[in-house]
Amino acid sequence: MLTRGDAKATPSRTGSGIGLVLGAGGVLGACWSIGALRALETVGGCDPRTCDTIVGTSSGSVISAMLACGTSAQDLDASQRCPDEGVLAEHAFNCANPLLLRSPLSLPGLGSPRLLARCLANPLGAPLLHWCTALAPCGRGSLGALRELMEHIAGSHSARSPLKVVATDYDDGRREVFHPGTDDALTLAEAVVASCSVPGLFPPVTIAGRRYVDGAVGSSTNANLLLDEDVDTAIVVAPMAAKSVDRPLSPLTHAERLLRRRVTDRLTAEVAELHEAGIDTTVLAPTAEDLAAIGVNMLNCSRRLSVMDTALRTTSQQLEEDPPRVRTSRARSM
Repeated sequence: MLTRGDAKATPSRTGSGIGLVLGAGGVLGACWSIGALRALETVGGCDPRTCDTIVGTSSGSVISAMLACGTSAQDLDASQRCPDEGVLAEHAFNCANPLLLRSPLSLPGLGSPRLLARCLANPLGAPLLHWCTALAPCGRGSLGALRELMEHIAGSHSARSPLKVVATDYDDGRREVFHPGTDDALTLAEAVVASCSVPGLFPPVTIAGRRYVDGAVGSSTNANLLLDEDVDTAIVVAPMAAKSVDRPLSPLTHAERLLRRRVTDRLTAEVAELHEAGIDTTVLAPTAEDLAAIGVNMLNCSRRLSVMDTALRTTSQQLEEDPPRVRTSRARSM
């Protein structure tokens, strides 16, 4: 069960900023996050664009990048309801539609022999996702539309909030944190596409001679990156976690719930770290109602609007019961 980290336990924290974390979750995870961000804005009293630091992982990096460049949660919502209008028009935001993917099984061979060698050297200590990442064949899907979108956003709007984009080194499994806007050799598009390159579906992205894949290989949220920031408040939007998990009879749904339990356990540990550091933390995660709306296929684009509407309702309830301690005087004007 996810609980709030209470900063009162460690009053020595000197930070005074707000950190926003947007976790992984595929197409429907991104849509769920948009609904949660709308609730954060309307019920929680916090414009997500004004947060002092934004951390994005996988699909969460897409939303994070757009927020950092000034796109509002309302604009993100509108772009899903009316794809031919608004900031995302003509840019195929739902580029992870499975109909656009070619089967990764058609390209035989190991995805990362080097990562597999590291797993074999420490078979009991290697995380399960490292094994899966190493063994999965190199994907053949294209994230070209996402790259074009990020290039368009970066070219039209400069980042207004410090942004951290998380990817995973394909050869050693280590977490890599990119800081678009502060590194002239790194573009926003490169960082986001690397963070979204799911092993087995999309090919790795090469940056400065090294290959990178999805940032969620190590953690769906990477919320503990806020430990290095000058913040005393954290808001974590975690579409792959769960406030509660049922025990379905369907084997496929049961497997999905097991994954959510692992993600939730990892997030709970990260929240505990933030708590110990004196960072007051609010976690927004799917409820049983959300899980029913999402289903087991996070790439099922036909459920987008239903997921967004459900998330807006359930996260509004979460924020009404446990509002984040947001000091509006810190917010930057947009």
